[in-house]
Amino acid sequence: MTVAEMADLRFEVDFTLTSNGRRELGVDVEFSEDRGATFHAATFEIDGGVTLTPESRGDDARFAATPLGLDHDVVWIASADIDDAPQHDLVLRVTPFDPVTRERGSGALSSVFGIGENSDPAIASLDTPSGDVGGEVRFQLTLVDAESDHVGVEAEYSLDGGVTFAAATLVDEQRTRRLATSPAGVAHAVIWAAQRDVPDLVTRDAVFRLRPLDTVGGTHRETGVFTLRTYAPRIDLLTVNRIPEPMNGSAQFLSRRGVHSPFTLLVPEWGFTLWLEFSPHASGAAIDSSRVELTIDGADPAVLSMVDADLGVATLEVTPELALARGRHTVTARVTDVLGNVSAPLSYTFDTTRATPGMRPFDATDTWHVDFTRDNFTIESQTSDAGTVTVLSAMTSNGVADFVEDLRMLGLNSGEPPEPAEVAGLNEIVAELVELTVLGYVNTLFGRSFDGEASADSVNIEFVTEPPEGRASRIAVGGDDPIPGFTIGRAEFDFRNSSRNDDGAADLGVFSTNLIEFYINSSFTFQRVFDPLIPGRGVPLGFHDADVAVLSADFDRFDASNTADENARHDELMAAVDALGRSLATIVAHEIGHSVGLVANGAPSGGLFGGEYRAAFAGPYTTNFHLDTEGNNVMAAAISFSGAIQNGLDTPFFNELNLAYMREQILLD
Repeated sequence: MTVAEMADLRFEVDFTLTSNGRRELGVDVEFSEDRGATFHAATFEIDGGVTLTPESRGDDARFAATPLGLDHDVVWIASADIDDAPQHDLVLRVTPFDPVTRERGSGALSSVFGIGENSDPAIASLDTPSGDVGGEVRFQLTLVDAESDHVGVEAEYSLDGGVTFAAATLVDEQRTRRLATSPAGVAHAVIWAAQRDVPDLVTRDAVFRLRPLDTVGGTHRETGVFTLRTYAPRIDLLTVNRIPEPMNGSAQFLSRRGVHSPFTLLVPEWGFTLWLEFSPHASGAAIDSSRVELTIDGADPAVLSMVDADLGVATLEVTPELALARGRHTVTARVTDVLGNVSAPLSYTFDTTRATPGMRPFDATDTWHVDFTRDNFTIESQTSDAGTVTVLSAMTSNGVADFVEDLRMLGLNSGEPPEPAEVAGLNEIVAELVELTVLGYVNTLFGRSFDGEASADSVNIEFVTEPPEGRASRIAVGGDDPIPGFTIGRAEFDFRNSSRNDDGAADLGVFSTNLIEFYINSSFTFQRVFDPLIPGRGVPLGFHDADVAVLSADFDRFDASNTADENARHDELMAAVDALGRSLATIVAHEIGHSVGLVANGAPSGGLFGGEYRAAFAGPYTTNFHLDTEGNNVMAAAISFSGAIQNGLDTPFFNELNLAYMREQILLD
């Protein structure tokens, strides 16, 4: 499309019409006085001298069109539409339409043209950014023009202090093609997409310049030198319920069959958490916590809860109000730093389904009776002059709980206590302390407080030491394994926890006799904790002069009147109680884990990677119904005594995938 000036404010407009077949079309001719921001119907003349005005469009204007195109011309009678004042921001638009349906086709725009004398537009001022800038950089400027033409601006940047320049990309480029001016000046802002043009860069020698133009170009105006920093932040993890990337379906895994296999997590329609971790670039700027964005299936960004902006964690709780339809969903995250640099987007896909009772491992709170009373064995120990302990076990009940006999081997119980110890009930006190310690650490492993109080993050299980009323699952603690070997625990595997479980049979539960026998002569850590009490190595419970005092209810370990012997004995007893409680709690949690569905074999959504020993994230203690992942994982096939009693960052734990399953935040189909 071309426009040529004729006489008396008349312009010849040449254009080409095409269509998918030979036909006749109507055309709309429009003019703009602001470089195409707004258009108005034009007065124009067609062949034969017929003039069409905005008020009288008639049906007599027909123009032939073919697939190859036919050339036509009309004359815009500008004098009927505008005055003769000089201006150089005119644009014409010709748009074809179907005469019958009035459906409009694709229009064509002319170049910018003008009438009358013209003076060059100019930039009266252009500010220089202060401090570090990046991402999208905003510049304030003032545009002047004697004819008050609308003008465009051309932008360039320099990274070497203004020696060389390259074309710059402006945000909202359409707007910057038609900026208002006046002889006195009009203020504007333009935004340079700096990160897009020069990503991953820092320079103190950045310069930006603009040139205004109507039908001619004005003079460049430059900023001073400023510091540009465009290193982008990054998203480190986008997942559900903090499940790490190798186990969340973001990538394939190497199956036990040696095949790289895809998988997808299955989550309920609501009741789970979208988890986002992010970090600034080492050479970049801090994250803008107000610009951490997450979209679900391309919808508007959701509002995230900032867990810790400094550590770079944000979450979105998918509540009933945000429930997702059943099917596949994709979430996409972006973060922006305080300079405006935007991370590359990261997307993550998962499936949702209805969480029916049959799909969930817990229909209601699952009560587990941790039973310390079983009596399947007669257990004794002998200590040689060299300090070697021999454990003697016969599968014959003798009226003494197997767990009590295990305590006697460790010196935490006495078969024939001195009278003061018997009167004070030291055996009962310590046995109860150990049981409560086991229960306390089991509680913490399943997300409860030590005393059993539940929170929003708790697994829906509670633990008791006395047989509860009504139906409950059970696990027995104490005694030997009737099957030869050094197995320290065994339980029924129950996929999706479909029924109550009884891990109290002779060949099920926690075999603390085996635990003691395995470590008592071979483990430095075990000996360091228990040797002060083990018969033949130390002083068993009740035989130390301080035992009655330090186990009384009113003993205060930090009372200044305590003797050194009292404090030392108290510490020996409590260290032994705590270590035994921790180690047994880890085994109890492991075996209960099996009976609520851990670790189902195969990949999600049918399994939890049990037996997938070839997977990159699977450690050496991965076997059927076990998965050994990084860290002190409760559901590995083996965990040492020293590993079981760790605390702090090394405390045993259920990995994120297993915990999400037990919290019913992911489902197995």
